[in-house]
Amino acid sequence: ISAEGWKLVDRAPVRFIRHGRITPIPEPRRGGSWKNVIELLRLSDHESIILTLSWMLQAVWPHGPYVHLVLEGEQGSGKSMLAQMLKLITDPSDHLLRRPPRDEEDLFVAARNERILSFDNLSGIQDWLSDALCCFSTGATYSKRQKYTDWEEAAISVRRPCILNGIEAIPSRPDLLDRTIVINLKPISVEHRRSEAGLLQAVEAYLPEIWCLLADAASAGLRNRDRVQKELHGRLPRMADFAIWISACEEVMPWSRGEFLDVYTKNRTAGLSVLIESDILASAVVDLVHQEALKERCFEGTATLLYEELTQVAGVDRSRPPKGWPANPNWMMRRLKRMAPALRAHGVDIEDLRDEKGAKMIRISLNALISKQSSPSTSSIFVDIKNDSTERHDRHDRHFTSKVLKSGGLGSARVLKTDFEGKMSIMSQNVDGDSDFDVAKCRQMSPDSDLSKSASGAPVEGRGGDGGGAGGAGCGSPGDGGGDATSTEPASLNDRISELMRRGDLSELDMRIIECLKNRAAHGAPAFELSQKLGASPAVVMESLKKLAAFVLVQNRGRDPKESFDGDHWVLRPT
Repeated sequence: ISAEGWKLVDRAPVRFIRHGRITPIPEPRRGGSWKNVIELLRLSDHESIILTLSWMLQAVWPHGPYVHLVLEGEQGSGKSMLAQMLKLITDPSDHLLRRPPRDEEDLFVAARNERILSFDNLSGIQDWLSDALCCFSTGATYSKRQKYTDWEEAAISVRRPCILNGIEAIPSRPDLLDRTIVINLKPISVEHRRSEAGLLQAVEAYLPEIWCLLADAASAGLRNRDRVQKELHGRLPRMADFAIWISACEEVMPWSRGEFLDVYTKNRTAGLSVLIESDILASAVVDLVHQEALKERCFEGTATLLYEELTQVAGVDRSRPPKGWPANPNWMMRRLKRMAPALRAHGVDIEDLRDEKGAKMIRISLNALISKQSSPSTSSIFVDIKNDSTERHDRHDRHFTSKVLKSGGLGSARVLKTDFEGKMSIMSQNVDGDSDFDVAKCRQMSPDSDLSKSASGAPVEGRGGDGGGAGGAGCGSPGDGGGDATSTEPASLNDRISELMRRGDLSELDMRIIECLKNRAAHGAPAFELSQKLGASPAVVMESLKKLAAFVLVQNRGRDPKESFDGDHWVLRPT
């Protein structure tokens, strides 16, 4: 196989060694199609097709590093059957499935005798097996003293892609999860069930055509690898070599160019999110950093203090700690070091610091990645709050605050300037969130004013003003000689809510928060209490509250000294 294509030769330039019970690869035959392969494998959704066929391309990639394939789903979803078919295609053998070995030595011996190991019906992955599979992905050597010698050593070096299937086959450690593709299979209905022998015979009969397709893909990979490596520079995921190889083969694959990287990144992110949610310590870290964010700060302290805080947040009884909870701060730090990449992808940064005396400190804070990942249900996401010292009013020494609300997935933003009296200036609407804004192009609004003259969300335009000109995009306040800027003033809070709902600016979570605050009347509620009542994360609820405040629907009335929780209380704005 070369960049120009592939051909059959009588004398190979390399020697082949056949170990164990490996059977010959069929002679490739033209005339096949990926559509027929997809039908044989019974893959339904588009993402599973891309990920499964991408994993298959590793059969014609001799170097690695390799990504493992995890097939999970309930019983009756065809996990073992799909594993057998993939093993038969990529590494024909007399036995297509095996049980996991008892120790590392048996695992390396098995890897020496097979190109691809397919483990069946896993109920969890032990720590030693997880570490070994990580080594299989990137390459490792197992060695021991050779028998009947004093100083000689026997060694096995392997680098292998593996298949793992089972109801509980998803890795529980982030280092292995980063090296896997997870396919969630749906149950097979009665009318679509077929016999195992019939499926394997159909795949075996089509093997020559499949290997022709794999050889064509390998040739395209060799041809495009250097170009793709340059194109993907700066946006490669972990397992970058695998991503480059599959992207280079996309030219002959049944999906659009560039689609694999998006699907692969999405699959990795979803796996890490599930891992965070299922780990009691990682979940406690996320809850703690969100609580700190509500108080506009981050956690910073010693490992002992962090252990105390996490124990309290998770509600752990120290006399009877749950399974998976670290026994002391030292074990906690080891676990956090292992979970740090997954937490970072989930929006949480963990940093090691030193105080003035050189003592070790830990800082845990939210990072910028949570802006779009944390709230798929809300239509707008709070991005940034910062003090703008350039907007200081000299006479009253007022500080203005920039509030940016970016619409999720639409690439637009509504930017509002707010002073401490609650007056608002709409600077721009439906503009790119990364653009610079001209403070002069705004109009002053009272808290009861509507956000826009246009119900469609078009930018507000006015007359006159300093430099605004007739019909210009900028508009001055009435006292600036810019004429009067037309605005609509709904009669009540309900009218404002109805107008925003009609324009699609309020999400379901926004409306649930408003209903909760209506029930609490003037007492209000802290954001953390609302998050517990609504079953949403504190950060998401806080983003929604700040959006509602920008829409002049709610306000923060400050802390309540009678409450044990020291968070601010949010109430509905009076009519």
